[in-house]
Formats: sequence, structure tokens, C-alpha cells
Amino acid sequence: MNRIESLARLAYNKSRSAVDRAKRSTATMIQKSQFSTKAAEASTEPLAPQQIIRRPNDPQLTVIVPAYNVDNFLEECVKSIVVQTYTNWEMYIIDDGSPGRTGEIADSLAESDPRITVVHQENQGLGAARNTGIRESSAPYLTFIDSDDVVPPEAFSYMMQSLEISGSDVAIGSMERFNSTRRWTPFWVQLVHDEERIGITAPEHAPVMWDVFACNKVFKRSVWNEIVGEFPVGTLYEDQECTAKLFVGGAKLDILTDVVYHWRLREDGQSITQNKAEIRDLEQRLAVAEKVRLVVEGAPRSFIDYWYTKCLGEDFFYYYREVPRADPEFFEVLQSGLRHFYDLASEQAIDDIAPERRWLAYLASHGTRQQITELLVAFDSYRTYYRAISDGNHYRAEVPGLRALFAEIPDRLKTVYPQQLTAQAIVSAVQSGLDGALKLDVFAYIPNLAEDLTCTARIEYLETGSTSATSSRTIPGAVGHLTADPYNEHSKSHFEITFAEEALDNALSELTATESEQLDIIVILEHGSYTWEVRNPKRLSDGVAAWPKPGAITPGGNRFTVVGDPGISSSLKFLKPRFRVRDLSMNSDSLYIEVELQEENGLPRRELFDLNEAQLRIKSQHSVIIAAEMKKDGKIASARISIAHLDGPAKQKLAESFTVDVLCNDKFSAPLAVDASLLTQRQSMDRVVPTSSSYGYLQLEVRRIAAEVMSICVAPETEELVIAGQFYSDATRVRTHAPSLALVSSKTSIPASKLTWNSDRRSFEASFNLGALSSDFRERPVASDDFILQALLPGGQPTPATLWVPVSSELQSNLPLDMSTSVHNFRFVCIGKSRSLKLVVTGVGNTKSFNSAFSVRKSAFAMFSASDREIEIGTMFFESFGGNTVSGSPKEIDRAVANLYPEVQRIWSVRDHSVPVPEGAYGVVGGSEEWMRSLSTSEVLVNNNNFPHYFKKADGQKYIQTWHGTPLKRIGNHVPGANLSLRYRALMQKESEREWDLLLAQSSWAAEQLADAFDYRGPVFAKGYPRNDPLNDATRIETAREHARGTYGIRQDQTVVLYAPTWRDNLRDASGRYSRVDFLGLQEAAAALGSDFVIFYRGHANSVFANQSRLPAGVIDVSLHPDVNDLISASDMLLTDYSSIMFDYVVTGKPLAFVAPDFNQYRDETRGFYFDFETLAPGPIFRDGVSAVRWIKGESRSDYEHSERYARFVDRFAPLDDGRAVERLFADYSEIVVPSPGS
Repeated sequence: MNRIESLARLAYNKSRSAVDRAKRSTATMIQKSQFSTKAAEASTEPLAPQQIIRRPNDPQLTVIVPAYNVDNFLEECVKSIVVQTYTNWEMYIIDDGSPGRTGEIADSLAESDPRITVVHQENQGLGAARNTGIRESSAPYLTFIDSDDVVPPEAFSYMMQSLEISGSDVAIGSMERFNSTRRWTPFWVQLVHDEERIGITAPEHAPVMWDVFACNKVFKRSVWNEIVGEFPVGTLYEDQECTAKLFVGGAKLDILTDVVYHWRLREDGQSITQNKAEIRDLEQRLAVAEKVRLVVEGAPRSFIDYWYTKCLGEDFFYYYREVPRADPEFFEVLQSGLRHFYDLASEQAIDDIAPERRWLAYLASHGTRQQITELLVAFDSYRTYYRAISDGNHYRAEVPGLRALFAEIPDRLKTVYPQQLTAQAIVSAVQSGLDGALKLDVFAYIPNLAEDLTCTARIEYLETGSTSATSSRTIPGAVGHLTADPYNEHSKSHFEITFAEEALDNALSELTATESEQLDIIVILEHGSYTWEVRNPKRLSDGVAAWPKPGAITPGGNRFTVVGDPGISSSLKFLKPRFRVRDLSMNSDSLYIEVELQEENGLPRRELFDLNEAQLRIKSQHSVIIAAEMKKDGKIASARISIAHLDGPAKQKLAESFTVDVLCNDKFSAPLAVDASLLTQRQSMDRVVPTSSSYGYLQLEVRRIAAEVMSICVAPETEELVIAGQFYSDATRVRTHAPSLALVSSKTSIPASKLTWNSDRRSFEASFNLGALSSDFRERPVASDDFILQALLPGGQPTPATLWVPVSSELQSNLPLDMSTSVHNFRFVCIGKSRSLKLVVTGVGNTKSFNSAFSVRKSAFAMFSASDREIEIGTMFFESFGGNTVSGSPKEIDRAVANLYPEVQRIWSVRDHSVPVPEGAYGVVGGSEEWMRSLSTSEVLVNNNNFPHYFKKADGQKYIQTWHGTPLKRIGNHVPGANLSLRYRALMQKESEREWDLLLAQSSWAAEQLADAFDYRGPVFAKGYPRNDPLNDATRIETAREHARGTYGIRQDQTVVLYAPTWRDNLRDASGRYSRVDFLGLQEAAAALGSDFVIFYRGHANSVFANQSRLPAGVIDVSLHPDVNDLISASDMLLTDYSSIMFDYVVTGKPLAFVAPDFNQYRDETRGFYFDFETLAPGPIFRDGVSAVRWIKGESRSDYEHSERYARFVDRFAPLDDGRAVERLFADYSEIVVPSPGS
């Protein structure tokens, strides 16, 4: 077995207590590793007399902080050290000749804390700075902190305490990464820090080689001096040789589990080890690897092999990825250096590399630059998936579509070992038989493996062994929508697994508590003699599996309940209830219950729970609200208890739960287990309703207002959604304050078009018009979005303003539910513990199953692989910004075709049918099967961006690339390789070299830049931009102005400022999408400008769907307005930054200005400009929003728009935008633009 995998699996599968499992849960790890911001902020407060800090007389720990050019990070780093709970330390900040304010900041920090010493030296590099700190200090222990990182408050205490107890030489804590939007744990942390290992040496736990960093460790100085001495100077990756010496030199290690270090991922690109595409970085990485190799060669063979596996499969992997984007010399240096390590590695070390990385390592060592590029492009397009098939003895793999490439790879390297395949499983349903049997519906598969599997499961107990499933069967249906595997359908990967009630009762016969520990669910997949396991799989969060009800009570008196967040894990607990509800009835005044003591489950001390002297109690937390004596008849005890005066809920709540229990002999109490069947027989829409806890114990819920969805239907012809259900509300409120219902998303709210409340039947019916059709873009069919059904409650109350409406138990069992019309696909799911109704709206054909990676690739292959496929003569296919709008030059070409050639069939790619298409054309939803078919067969294609990577033009197709503006910022091949994704670069190269038949440019200057940026050698039309023709047509200008201003309710006397910034490569939200850009400061600008001004905010297409905060009054988000020309016409001035909209706006002669506080960084580092923008800009460039606001108000405005500079800008970049560009285009290139006459 692969040693890396076997060690990891051994560690992961090791039996652990429930406490340990919780400790390693994602939620707990995140909580434990949170940096104490409050503590850090508190350190800036003036010190009270009792807080005076003194330098220790005998510091035990030296903290060395090298600092270079970290003006924005040093203070945060040092504060995280100052607030450590361990205080007996000295800190040395080594200012390594920083050019900015770093040294000054360090001196200021030292003034406030006598434990801090600053050493200023000429710049010598990180290694030399650390060595200075070692020489200057004397404490018996050392630790190193990089000055852009932070440490959690308990870090030093945790490591120092471990070393004090164990006497070891090095303490190694865990770490996590973070940036401005998120935190994450590197994958290798689980390999190294899965459990505490005290006093070991590195060969005893080879995965420690992943943790080669100096910064998450405390070192005994004497051992450091003896084994390491100093850091290498003048090189990168200086940590690695030092830690290798410690690992091989016999140092005793304490490997700890808790996070002691937060390692920042710099988003400014200034980290010295983030520039993997630079030859200097590569050369130093190769040199360091050779030094480490020489150290490691003295270790045991298994340790050596592990190092080679990591070196070739991980360390250099990040350089393999840069080959296509770097200069050819980069590959030459990589190959000449890497081959040395590859050829020295044993077969075992090579075999242990993950297959996809093994192939890259081989091609980097012995292949060609073209071959490794081909494989990397495939990985970038379809991720690192492959297809593995058994030949009877082994699994052999290759990447489909790369047969010629894989013919050049030795057969041995194509072997996939079972331990290199990772099973995946997700629970789709949890059901209980009437007898308490546990049934799990599980989607289980192995990515990359094209073989049918069998599946079973077991429940694992910490001390008493395990219980295996009693039966398993395969359910027909593929799981493509749950996997990103593009090459394998996994058509037989849905299973129903049953644990019979007898098996559960037998396993629990020795349990003497009312509740078991948390038990693991192990899903087992088998193929031939190989077995894979998934421990505690996740559950589907949008259906009945997410928060399932407890199981029915078994004949043995036990029941199960599923625990764990569905998005993290699923495990079980078993319950042995003392009392069981045998009958239950309720009216508005009282509750009647019959209860039985369960004797069959074997719980001890039954004599203490004698029902002969018992009370039935209703409790709020620990306080008894109401109690009633019980009467016993045989084994059954009963009571009727008044609920007429049961108060609640509290003013701030819509509902409140009360527990129900039995008190015996005035001493011993226990809750009442209730079966779901008893609850479903009751009316669920009363003021007081019987419910159950997550463990199945009876509760009473007192409601102020409640609702529940019972049915859903959609009328295909009208797109009317009808939601019916039950409700309860205080009688005084339903007459005068009936709540309204709405479908609410993060962007919009759709109120019910028709709403009926029937107080007699306690029912409601709400209708929502989701298919409104109008020429007004705001009355189009509902756009793709996620909606929650909410009851909007009367304002001015202490209760919450909204109620998320849950789904009934009966309806839950049918979810997720898909419905389609000619316009939409609707997917209904339930979310959260409340099981609230969620509606996912997409364009028709854009379904989860069709959009699975496997389905997309299969359809793409079928429709685009044949270059001689049949073409639909007389058809044109248009797309603008990926289908998000119908605008730009494609729209103007469409307009001309409609007027001149009305017989042409015009098809528009749209995100969904909320995007209006021109009259006479029809839309197809991007990504749908109809969209693929239209794209593959239309005769003429017009796009202002690019088509997906799988698109291949047919022999009979013509492709017009209009592009989307004159470039200011560098694009295509002019962008440094590391700043552009490999897939995009390869895609644009494929399109420009093999598929474009005509390129449109606004001017001869733009034509030259675009052609060179994309290495395009075909014809270019550069006689004006068709998209700007409307800006020279007075009638169209006035119509567009009136329409846009009327649409948004703009008064004639109001000045409209169009603010249209471009996106930023380095600004992303927490979901990874490009963030909204606001360097103007919309909140402050709107307040300063007042009601005489309105700001139109137009976000870039790349950031339009980012997570966004609400815009202030006076600012209107027009990012989804169909045509930017409407906005240009409606506005009075423009604010932008580096967006190409400037080249269009100057056609109008109206004033424009630029808000660009990141001007220098963007020009010099992020993208770069094609010309001296600062000198040629047709308007002022402001570095802050306040200055821009003064310009808007006219306080600092000059007549730029009437200046020679403005005119020169127009002459150079928009000389032929006179309203006749389309006319010239058709005159010059009608044979390309106009489809062939139909037959």
C-alpha cells in the first residue's frame, strides 16, 4: 500500500472518543483557530498602572520577527504576539533594510513594550535576518514568526507547555491559511497533525516532512545550534534545509493538533515565494531540493522514498502548472533540474505519487513542453480527472481525448493503485421503518473509476465493535449531478442500505444509559478484492436527509437519531427512552396523554420510575409551568393537563417550545419519547401543537403565528406558481394584519400576485407570476436566482419581521422537486432545520442533471467533435457577455440583419429568459441542450467575448469576433503569464488562431493591439465600432434617454452620473467571485451630492453577481440594464477607472473623469497600460472619491471635454465612430457577416 495513504488512513481511522471527534470537527477547528481580534485591539489601549509591562529578567522564549516591506501587516503581527497568554518571552524585530515605514513602525511598537528589541540592518534577505535574531538573543527556546502572519493567543503556552512536560527538542503546532475573505486548512495538516505524537523522531512519522516551515514551531536553542546552526543566506525556501536537518538529525518532536499559526496568503503578490513562474524562483527551488536531498539520503529508505514522492508530486507540481504560461526557457530549466531527481527516485517513490501528478512529473522530466501543456490544458478544462478501468490485475488510466499523449507515457506510470482512489458518499435520505429499522439512501461512487461497485455500511461503536447492515440494494439512476467527474457517469451508484431492528436491538443490548455516545457511520464500497470506506458521510442539504426525524421505537425499546451538520458529517446516536407515549389527544383547553414505562430496553433502576406515584409536567427550561397527577391502569399511566392558560411565546418570538416530562416519587424525572405517527395525526395549525425534539421527545409548541406549505404547482402556460398550505395566527391579527407572502432573494423580492387567507379552514393560497412578459426589461420572466418563501409580518412589533415558511412532512418526502416550463426550470427544495421552502430558478434546460460535468462533456463531444457536421443555412447565433445582456456590437449587427435580411433566422444566447431579445429573434438558454445545438449548427456566429472551451467551429461556420471594447489595460498575450488562467489563455489562442474569421476593432490603433494580443492573423474591420452607432443617432439618443430615465424615475432636473468601474483581478468575495468595485465611496458620495444628483452604478459583467451590500438612496444599480448605450444616453457625465467604456463615452462629447486610487499598482503590477494613460486621459484622474465628488458638483471641473486633449483622444481611439460603422461593415465583409440564402 502507498505509505503516504496508509499512514493517513491509519491516523484517520484510529478509534477516538466522541470528544476527540468533536475536537476535529471543522466547526470546532475554525472556532479554536480564530485570532482574538478583541484581544489584539485591546493591546492598543493605554496601559493602566497594574498593566505595566516589564522585560523578563530571564526570558525563556525568543521570538524572532524578520520584517521587510510589511507596512500594512507588521502591527497586526506584533499585536498577536503581545497578547499571548504566555508572557515570558523577548521579541527581536529585524528590520531588513525596508524601503517603506516598516522600520519606523517597528520602533514605535518597541517603545510601547520593553520586551521588544528592534535591530536595523541593510537588506540581506530572510535567512540573514533570522540569523541576526538568533545571534542577538539568548533565551533557551526559539520561535520564528513571519511579519505578515499572526498567531492565536494560546500558541506559545501550548507549545512551551508541551516541551516542558515532554522534554522534547521541537514542538510543532498545526496551522491554517487565510486571506481577506476566508480561512482554510491545508490538506497536509490532516496527514501531519491528525493526533498528538509526543517525543517521536521524524522517521517514525514520515508525513511530518510536509511541515517544513520554521514558523509554527518552538525549538530548543541548544539542539538548533547543534544540528542546524544557521539559516542559508541569499536563497528562497531557506526553511526546508533547516527542518530536514532536524528531522534526519534525530531531534525529538512533539507534533501537536491545535492551530498555533495563521499563515497569510498575500493578495498583493508580494510574497517572495508566490511567483512560481519566475526562473529565479525555480532555480532556487531546484538548488534547495538538492541540498535537502543530500541531507535526507542519510535517513531510512522509507523516509527517503517519502521525500522523493513529496518532492516530485507536490513541491514541483506548482512549477509544472506554470510551464504553458512561462517562457520556453522556464521549461528547459525545469526539465534539466527535475530529471536529476526523477531518475534518482525509486520505482516505489514514483508509484506513490498521485497518478495525475505522476504523469506531469514524467512529462516535465522526460516529455516535451507541448505534451505537458496538452495535459495541463485538459486538467484546467475538466479538472484533474481521468478514467481508470480494471484489466483484471490492476487499474489502468488515461485522460480521454489524449490517447496519442498517453501512448508516450510508460504503461507502469498509468497504473492507479486502489489507495490512490478516494471514495465519495452522500446520504440522500434517512428513513425509519414502523419497527424502528434504519434505512439509508446513499449516493456512493469513486471518482475516476469506471467500474460498477457494491455498497454496504456498518455502524461503529467505540468500545463494543460494530453492526453491519443487514441488506443493500442498488437503486437505478446516475449520480452525475453530485459529482464533477466528467469522464465517468457512475450510473449504478445509488444504494439503499438497511439495518434491521433486530440487529440494532442486539447491538444495543449492553447499553445501560438513555443515550449512546456518538457513533460512526461507515459506508463501504467494494470492487473485486478492493475495499474503500467513507466515514460519517455528508447529507444532501436540500431534501429530507438534511435534518431527519428520529426513528421509530424498535421492539427492543431503542431508537436512532442522526446528528451532525449535513454539510460536514453524519453520525448516529441511539436512545433508550424510559417512557413512551402510547396515546395523545388535544383540544384548545387540555392535553391528554397515555404513557408507558419501557421495560424491554433493559435500562437499570426501573424501580425508581414507578408510575403509581407520578406527575405529568410541562416545563419551560427548568421551571415547572403546569403539573397534573397521573392515574395508572395496568402498565399505562394517563393524565389530562390544562393548557388553556399556557402563556407564550415571549414578545420577541413567533413560537416557543415547552418540554413535557414525568416526575416519579417526587424525585426522578424523564422525558417522553413520542412516535412521529402520533404527531402527524394532530392538526398542526393550532395555538398549541405537540411536536418533538431532535431526539424524539415530546414538546409543546406555543405559537403566535405559523404557516406550512402543503402543495406546490406551476401552470406551464402562464408561469404562475401556486403555493398552498396551512396557517395559524392570533384571531385578532388575521382580520386586520394578515401577513403578506413573498419569494425573497438576496437581490429582489417577488410579492404574491394573489393571496387568500381562509381563517375558518386555517389555509392559504398564494400565486406568484414568474413569467411576466413586457418590452420593459424589468417586467421580464424572473431571472435565475434562489428564493426563500417568507411571510412578511406587520412592522413596528418586537417579533421578527419575517417568517421563513416550512414545508410539511408529507411534501418534504417529495423534495427536491423539479418542474419545467417553456421559459424556466424550477427546483423546489427545503433548507435549514426549519425545513423552509426554497425555490431555485434557472432558464429552461439549465437543470442540475444536464449541467453535470459528465452530461456537459458528453453533449459537447456529440455536438462539436465533428468538424464536417451539417450546418443550418441562413441562421445566425449571437452572444454578448456570455448571455448576460443583448448589447454591444452583436446587437447592432443583429439590428442591421433584421432590417436588410429579414429571412435570416436569428438566435440569441441568453442567461435566462429574463434577458430580452430583439424582435423577430428568439433566445436559447446558455448551457442548455438547445443552446449547444444552436451553437454547433448556426452558419454565422457573432460574439463579443468567447465561447466555452469545448466549442469547435465546424467547417461551414463563420465566426465574427466583435470584442467588447478598445483596451486600455493589457489583455491576452500581453498579460504576464502568471496573471491569466491557463484555460482562458488556451481558449483564446484556440479561437483566435483557428476559429475567428473576422475581428472588429474601434480604430486602427485598437486593431493592432487586439490582433497582437491574441496572435490573430486574419482580416480586421477597423472603421468604427458598430456598438457606438446609436450614440451618433439623435433620435435613438433621445428615445434611449427618455426610456432609461423614465424606467428609473429620474426627474428632468436631476443630473445623472454614470459610475462604471471595471473589475479587479485581486478583489474577490467570500464565494470566490470578483467583488463589486467602489472606489468612489457610494455611501458618502450620495450623501454629499443630495437629491439633485442620481448615481447610476454599472458593475462589470465579471462582478455583477458578487455578494453585494445594499446601495444607498440616490444610487441605482443598473448593472443588469440590457444595453449600456441607454445609460450613456441617459447620463450627463461618466466616472470610471480603466474600463473601455471611456472609449465609447467620448463619442458623445460629454464630460468624464476617473477614480483610481490604485492607479500606480494597476499600471505597474496588476495589468499595465498600452499607453501613457496619465498623459492622454480625456478627463482628470482622481485618487480618492472626495475629489471626484467635488468634480461632479462642478467645484473643480475644467473644460476637459472641450479641450485639445479630449479631441486628440477621440481622433486616436474613436476617429470613425460616426454612426455608419455597421453600414461599412456590411459593405466590406458581407460574405462573412451575411448568412447564405436559404434553400
